[in-house]
Amino acid sequence: MHSTSVNMPFPGDTTIHRWFEEQVVRAPERIAVIHEEGAITYGELNRRANRLARTLRQAGVGPDRIVAIMTDRSLEMVVGLFGILKAGGAYLPIDPRYPSQRIRFMLEDSRAELLLVSGNPAVDTGGVKTIDLRSESAYEGAEETDLEPTGRATDLAYVIYTSGSTGQPKGVMIEHHSVINRLLWMQQAYPIGAHDVILQKTPFCFDVSVWELFWWSMVGAKVCMLVPQGEQDVDTIIRTIASRQVTTMHFVPSMLYAFVDYVETNGVPEGLRSLRRVFASGEALPARLVNRFNRLMRANGTALINLYGPTEATVDVSYFDCSSELELDLIPIGKPIDNMRLYVVEGENRLMPVGMTGELCISGVGLARGYLNRKALTEEKFVPNPFEPGERMYRTGDLARVLPDGNIEYLGRIDHQVKIRGYRIELGEIEARLHRHPSIKEAVVIDSADSQGMPFLCAYLVASDEVSTVDIKRYLSVDLPEYMIPARFVRLERMPLTSNGKLDRRSLPAPIAERVAEESYAPPRDETESFLVGQWSNLLEVEEVGIHDHFFELGGNSLQLQQLKMNVFRLARVSVSIADILRHPTPAKLAQLIRGLDREEPPPPLERVPAKPYYRLSDAQNRMYVLYEMNPASTIWNMPGAMSIRGPIDRDRLERCFREVFRRHESLRTSFERIDGRPVQRVRDDFAFELLHGEVDADQVDRTLASFIQPFPLHAAPLVRAGLFRIDEQTHLLVVDIHHIVFDGTSIGILFQELGALYNAEAGLEAPYQYKDFAEWELAWRSSASYRNQERFWLDAFQAAAPPLQLPTDYPRPARRTTEGEQLEREFPAELTASLRRFAIETETTLYMVLMACFSILLSKYSGQEDIVVGSFVSGRTHPDTTNIVGMFVNTLPIRSYPGKEKTFNDYVMEVKQFTLAALENQNYPFAELIDRLSEQPGWHPEWMRAMFTLQNTEHATLTLAGAEVVPYPIRFPYAGIDLSLQAEEAGDRLRFTLNYSTQLFRGHSMERLFDHYARIVEAAMRNPGLRIRELSLEPSNTHLEMQDLAEVTFDF
Repeated sequence: MHSTSVNMPFPGDTTIHRWFEEQVVRAPERIAVIHEEGAITYGELNRRANRLARTLRQAGVGPDRIVAIMTDRSLEMVVGLFGILKAGGAYLPIDPRYPSQRIRFMLEDSRAELLLVSGNPAVDTGGVKTIDLRSESAYEGAEETDLEPTGRATDLAYVIYTSGSTGQPKGVMIEHHSVINRLLWMQQAYPIGAHDVILQKTPFCFDVSVWELFWWSMVGAKVCMLVPQGEQDVDTIIRTIASRQVTTMHFVPSMLYAFVDYVETNGVPEGLRSLRRVFASGEALPARLVNRFNRLMRANGTALINLYGPTEATVDVSYFDCSSELELDLIPIGKPIDNMRLYVVEGENRLMPVGMTGELCISGVGLARGYLNRKALTEEKFVPNPFEPGERMYRTGDLARVLPDGNIEYLGRIDHQVKIRGYRIELGEIEARLHRHPSIKEAVVIDSADSQGMPFLCAYLVASDEVSTVDIKRYLSVDLPEYMIPARFVRLERMPLTSNGKLDRRSLPAPIAERVAEESYAPPRDETESFLVGQWSNLLEVEEVGIHDHFFELGGNSLQLQQLKMNVFRLARVSVSIADILRHPTPAKLAQLIRGLDREEPPPPLERVPAKPYYRLSDAQNRMYVLYEMNPASTIWNMPGAMSIRGPIDRDRLERCFREVFRRHESLRTSFERIDGRPVQRVRDDFAFELLHGEVDADQVDRTLASFIQPFPLHAAPLVRAGLFRIDEQTHLLVVDIHHIVFDGTSIGILFQELGALYNAEAGLEAPYQYKDFAEWELAWRSSASYRNQERFWLDAFQAAAPPLQLPTDYPRPARRTTEGEQLEREFPAELTASLRRFAIETETTLYMVLMACFSILLSKYSGQEDIVVGSFVSGRTHPDTTNIVGMFVNTLPIRSYPGKEKTFNDYVMEVKQFTLAALENQNYPFAELIDRLSEQPGWHPEWMRAMFTLQNTEHATLTLAGAEVVPYPIRFPYAGIDLSLQAEEAGDRLRFTLNYSTQLFRGHSMERLFDHYARIVEAAMRNPGLRIRELSLEPSNTHLEMQDLAEVTFDF
C-alpha cells in the first residue's frame, strides 16, 4: 500500500530567482530582509545581487557550476545566495565554524572554483579563489539590472553535504524545479502574504533553511535574520519574535522543548501574539511535547505543523497538522505534499498493508539529482520506481507504517543513520574517526534518548586506560562539527557479540556517562550543592555526580544549558545567566555564586515617583554634573552616532517620531540645575526640538559630523541634537548626539528600536518606569545589607593605596589635563583570535579576562609596577525593571591585579578571573562613591586609575525604516578622559581594537609600538601559557628586556 499526494500542476520551467524578480517588479520598495544593522528592500536586494551575479559570471560561473559560500547568518549571506543563483550557479553552504579539515574536504570534493566569504577566512581554502561579500570590489563596475537568463529549471540550485557512512560527508544535488514545487505546496497549504515575517534561524548548511531563505521572496513577505548563534538561545529567539513581529518560524523538536519550557515558566509573552505558525522537523516529534505546546499556545492562535523529509527529497515530503483541542497519543509524519509519493515496502519492493512496518521510499519531482561525484552511491539509493515506470525512487532507510487514516508513522532507522538536533548523522562516520585513534581498539556509536525523549549520541569504546574522554573529544573535534561529538562515552572491556560473532547492539549497557572530571568524586556539602548535583544528574542522566564534575565534560549541550538556567530560576528563585554557568561549570562553583546571591535580600522593586517640580540625581549623574561644571565647554560626555540611509525618507514623519520618543522617555526631555546648592533634574513638558536638515557633499560628511558635535548646556532640555542631511537623491545621513548624563549604550538600542517602530507604524509599548524612579530606588538601596556588603568588598580590595600608573611619556605630564586625544585602530588576525577563544574555554575564563590580563601585563612592563588598576565599564542595569529605561546606568569597575614577574601566565589569568568575578558580583556599588571614600584616606593619589579596558559584547544598535536601507556610519570622535583606553570588539573571526590616548602625553608613533607590544604579549602567552610573566617578551626575537632598560632601550619616549 502507498500513500499518494495530489498531482498538482506547477511552473516547472522557472527558477527560484525568477520568482523573486517578479516580486521586485511588483513592489520594489517593500522591505525584504530585516537584519542586525537594519533592513533592505526588494529593489535594493535585487540590485546588489545583480551586481554580484555579474561579477560571478565574469569569473566563469554558469549552470551547474558550484560556488561555495562560507558566512554567518547576515544580509551578505542573502545577497550571496541570490547572486550565485542569478549567475546561473549552485550554492554550496559551509559553516565557518566547521573544522578546517572538513571545510577543505568539502571544497576539494565539490571542485568549487569560487568561495564567497565575509571577511578573511580563518582556514586554508586550498587555493580556491575567494570573494569578500563585505568588500565593494565584489560589486564594483557591474550593472544593477536583471541578468539575461542562462539556466533552466533542471539546473542545480544548491548542494548540501550530509554525513556519510564511509567517514566522509556526501553532497546532495538539488535542482530548481524541486525547490519550486516544495515552496508552492507550502504557499498553497499555509499561505503567507506581504504582512508576514519568516524568522530565518536555521543554519544554512541544514536544508530546512531553504524554505526560510526563499519562501518569503516568492510572495512579497519579509524574512528576519536571527543573530548568528541565536538559534541556541530561547531568550534571543523570543526577543526577536517580539521585536520583529515574526509570524512564521521553525524549531527542531529538541529546541521546541526549550521554547515550551520557557513559556510554561514565564507565561506567553505579549510579544508572541504575532506568531501564527510553528513548523517542526529534523527529529521525531513527541506527542507529549505537542500536547504541551497546544495547551500553552492554543489561545495565542499559534498552529504547530510536523514536517518530515530527507535532504535527498528537497527538505520535506510529508506534513501533519498538530493543532488539536484533544490530547494526541501519536504524532505521525502525515501525508505527502503535492507531486510526491510515499511507499512503505519490504524485501523485493513489496508494498506493505496498513499497520505493517517496512522501509519508507519516496518518488516525485522533489527527488535530488543524486550525490555529487558518487555515482555508485547514487545508483544504490536512487533506484528505478517499480510502481511508476520511467521514474526514480529514493530509499530512505527509515522504518514506517501506514495508519488506517492514511497518515504515515515514523518508526526509526533501518541502518545506523540518525538525526540529532535536526542534523542527519551517519554513525559510521563517527566510528571511522574513532577507529583511527591509536589508543582505541573498538568503537560503536549509537543514538539514544534521555527521559524527556531528547536524542543524544553515545560512544562505546574498548580503549587503553591512558586516553581520557576529554582527549577523545578534543581528537574528534579536529574533524567533526560539534553536533557529531557524542555526548556520552561508555568504556567496555569487550564488545558484546552474538552467537555468529557479530556485534550484539541489544546487549550494550545503558548509556550512562562515565566520570570525566579530573578530580575524584566529592559529595555535596550543603543544600545548594545538593540541589545543583541533582540538576546535573537529572539533565545529563548521570547516576553519580560530584560537586567538581564539569557540565560539558559530562555531555551537556547548549539546549541543556538553557534548561539548567531555567530550572535554577524556577526552583531556586535565583536568576543566573548563561555566562554565569559558563564561568561556573561545576556544582561547587555555581553554588558559590548562588550563595552570594542568596545572602542578599531581593532588591526592592522600582516604584513610580509622584510628580514633583524636580528630582534627585543618581550617583552616576551627580558625579557627571560636577565634572560638567568644572568644564562646561567640553564634549567628552557627548554620545554621537550616525546612520546612512539609502532610499526614500520622510523628514517630517521622522521628526514627529523623535518627539513621540521624547514623550515616552522623560530622560530625553530632562534638564539639570542646582537648587539650594544641590544638583537636581527637571522633567520638561515644554521642550523645543527640531530635526535639523540640510545638504552635504559626500566629501564633506566627516567635516559636517565633526562640527555637529557641540557642548550641551545642561540647563536646557532636551539634551539631544539630531539632524537629517541629504547627500544625494537616494542617500541621507541621520546624525544624533546626546549627552551621557541622560543616556548610555543600551539606551541607543531603545531609542532606535522605538524610533523605527513609530516610523513604520508598528505597535510599541510604553515604558512602565522612568529614570527618576531608578534614582529614588538607588537611594533606598543605599540602606540595604546588599549595599553595605558591596561597599565592604570594594573598601577591602582597596584598603592599601593603589599607586598611580607611571607610564613613560613623550611629553611631561601637564599640571592641568585636557581631553585632547587621538585614537588608533588595529585588529588581531583570525588565527590569534581563535587561539584566545580556545584558551578561554579550556581555562573556564572569558575572552575579557584573558585580554585584560595581557593588557595589565603590558602596563606592568611599561611602568615597572606590579600593582596595576585598570577600569572597565559595566552596563549597570542589574535591576530587572531597568531593561527598557532610557538613562545613564553605566558604572565603572576598577580591576586591581598584581602581575608579579615570577607568576606564570596561567596562574595570573586565574587571579584576574577571580577578582573580575568578585567585582561583577559587587558591580552595583557606585564608582563615584568609591572615589569619594578613598579620597578621605591618607596616601591616595587623585589619579590612581589612569587606564581603561573594555570588551564590547553588546549588539550594535540598529534602525529599521520602511522602504530604506539603514546602515551605521562610523564617526571618528577621539578624546582622552584618561591616559590610555583600550576597547576590544569581536568582529566575526577577528578582534578589533580602538586605542584612545592623550595627545598631551603620547605621540602616535609611541602608541603604535605600544599596541604592537600588546599583540606580542598575547601571541607569546597563547603559544606557551606556562611562561612566567618576565619571559613574555615585547620583542619578536624573544629576547628579554629588563624593566629598568625599557624606557631607554625599547622606545622613543
